[in-house]
Amino acid sequence: MQVSNIVEPLNDPKLLSEQIVVGMCVGDQKNLERCLTAGLRPEHFVDGGSARVFMTLLDLDRKSLSLDLMAILAHSPDLILVAQDCEDKRSIAQNVEYYAEQVKRGYWCREHAMRFSRFASQCAAHDSSDDIDQLLAAKAELAGLCEQEIGSSDDDSSVASMYNEWESYLEQRVVDFRNGKAPGFPTGLKRLDLATCGFCPSALYILAARPAMGKTTLALNFSYEVAKAGHKVGFFTIEMDAKQVLNKLVSRDAGLSGSKIKAGNLSDDDVGKVLTSGARIRDMPLYIFDRFGGRLESMITIIRRMHRKKKLDMAVVDYIQLLSPDGRFENKNAEVGKISKALKSLAQELKIPILALSQINREYEKNPDAPPTMRNLKDSGSLEQDADSAYAIWRSDGMTFLRIMKNREGMSDFDIAVNADNEINRWTELGETCR
Repeated sequence: MQVSNIVEPLNDPKLLSEQIVVGMCVGDQKNLERCLTAGLRPEHFVDGGSARVFMTLLDLDRKSLSLDLMAILAHSPDLILVAQDCEDKRSIAQNVEYYAEQVKRGYWCREHAMRFSRFASQCAAHDSSDDIDQLLAAKAELAGLCEQEIGSSDDDSSVASMYNEWESYLEQRVVDFRNGKAPGFPTGLKRLDLATCGFCPSALYILAARPAMGKTTLALNFSYEVAKAGHKVGFFTIEMDAKQVLNKLVSRDAGLSGSKIKAGNLSDDDVGKVLTSGARIRDMPLYIFDRFGGRLESMITIIRRMHRKKKLDMAVVDYIQLLSPDGRFENKNAEVGKISKALKSLAQELKIPILALSQINREYEKNPDAPPTMRNLKDSGSLEQDADSAYAIWRSDGMTFLRIMKNREGMSDFDIAVNADNEINRWTELGETCR
């Protein structure tokens, strides 16, 4: 027999649900993130004390402070007893999303009841046709409330409603193209920008390669170029720690051997170059995350929080096969499928580009002189469908190529020749070589 994790609140359900939600968010940033993702806002609370504690938690989170009782005491001493009472309620529940929905449902019920009561009173007071306009206005108010609850009206999806925005978008694209500027974030490879328009909002990008081909180095080059252009980039690494990543970035900027920087084998002149490059990278809007344990859900929470604080314009994940989502799966394909769908949904939700690295399967080694295809993605699952664009690194005749395997809105199945100098962690194009 299965036992539900949801405990039905007793006595006053609406007040107890609000206290449970707040109590489960005290000291737990992940639960606060889940509530925000569910659309919970302070105005949804009927209990003033719970609403104020929830607003305090939001303010503490915006300032990247702790959410525990001591932090609440320092922020709002008069709320500590209310916060403690809420925290005591968290032991009777485990599903914060359920109680967040109960609080929202209670809010909409109160709003509907108030508006319907007002409408009924107006109907009773006006019995002549002269007052029809007032009644129609009241009816329109009720209809607007219903539309607000479900999100937006169907009219918002018409081509006419979005045409002006699209026209402005087109005009800007024309201006950018004439000025040699890609509409997306720059990759640092001009031919790639021309073919794909750079890293565009709401898109999932895949960069694939066999081990030791330099996919992490290329991803860091992309991150470096995007951050240098002033856009905020979050680099999520599972295989390396933050210092190793920083070494590669400094090596790329200074044009010095990464292995020498790691060993400390530097002349006085080299030390000066490294420190100058380090200071330059320090001032870039670049964030390195290496302590999320490779958990998909933890990474998504960080991305949402950083984006909400306006500190993230693009996310880079190194790499997909090392991520671990919650749940059990029949095979690795199903697991990777869940990851790719989650990343694609997140890119669309936040309207940011997400670049995810992936391995190429061993089948490709049977014919390594042929360019890789989407089917060569390891544990591909739904990667082929979810990716908007997919690139692969491969070598032929002593040359290194970046192949555009998929490009939903442009050219695909062609190669860009690159100079992959992995010793100084720098990738550049080889002239106009392309095939």
